[in-house]
Amino acid sequence: MLSVADLEKIIDDFAPFSLAYDWDNSGLQVGDRKKEVDSILLALDLSEEVMKEAEKKSCDVIITHHPLIFSPLESVLRGSPRGNLVYSLIEKNISLLSVHTNLDRAEGGLNDFLAHRLGLERIEFMQSDEDMQKLVVFVPTDDLQDVKLALHEAGAGEFDRYDMAGFYTEGTGTFRPLEGSEPALGSRRDYNEVEECRLETIMPARKSETIISRLLEVHPYEEPAYDVIGLEQHSGELIPARLGSLKKSMKLKDFTQNIRERLELQGVKFCGAEDRTVSRAAVACGSGADFIESAAAMEVDVLITGDMKYHDWEKARDNDLAVVDAGHHGTEKIFSELMEIKLNEYDRISEKEVSILISDHQKPLWQSSEDIRNH
Repeated sequence: MLSVADLEKIIDDFAPFSLAYDWDNSGLQVGDRKKEVDSILLALDLSEEVMKEAEKKSCDVIITHHPLIFSPLESVLRGSPRGNLVYSLIEKNISLLSVHTNLDRAEGGLNDFLAHRLGLERIEFMQSDEDMQKLVVFVPTDDLQDVKLALHEAGAGEFDRYDMAGFYTEGTGTFRPLEGSEPALGSRRDYNEVEECRLETIMPARKSETIISRLLEVHPYEEPAYDVIGLEQHSGELIPARLGSLKKSMKLKDFTQNIRERLELQGVKFCGAEDRTVSRAAVACGSGADFIESAAAMEVDVLITGDMKYHDWEKARDNDLAVVDAGHHGTEKIFSELMEIKLNEYDRISEKEVSILISDHQKPLWQSSEDIRNH
């Protein structure tokens, strides 16, 4: 039997929920973790049409990219659009899971899938420059592991695609506790030598206050000795966007047409000289205007994203960055396809003969004049 809780664990394996941004609401939104799962419906959003489809097809779980419950709900009222959906989920005993920014950020997630769909190669994480510091602290040997673990849990030692990074070496600490002190080791008024380790790790400058506070909480000494050292080099914090190279350079005008065809869109918006050569691109599904400056700093030729506002176009122009706005829906409508591929990789689903269906109701919330002309 595959339960909703089992399904959560499977998703957490390829798109850890811990990767979701603090402002996001990924995870189980409505449902019973003990419920048995025989059929799953995948959709970009939960709508009334998707809800009816799930009921008609006897689905136990709906997995969406965008959360139904995103901002705090002050009430759940029958008759309101969201209230009706929550009522229907509960009454029909259908669970709802959201796999949002954790999938955007995960390795092999939605941005990687989009980059591959656009024909990019040598895909890598985009990084934002961030001030990093080195923390050096001297710890009694017997307390080393506890202090190390506490620092790592507070965010120290995270670097690129690694965490819990650090270095330690053994040595001898010396001190003489004076009147009024309460030494954890050694005797007051006596010269003491104790076995200690010099522990070194890195930390983002923005997290230093939290990490130092945690250090002072767990360190056994009354006044631990530590140093915070600014680093010349910067580490890149992993962000959802990806970088990739085109197999063959092309002009921006041709590249925008290529995007339109690969994503099966009526059209896209873009800025930049049409004859600009594109060899290297950045990709950020959904709303990615926040990455304009990072993309420009990485010296890419173009950023592909959605939801560009007027002043975002100005920022792109001022940073000499070409941008293609393929739309929020246009860059994320491949979500269900990716989820189907990912879920089917797990024997716990395939061997239990759980059916995975892609919703028939995944059109954007708007129409263009081009759509009307084609009817």
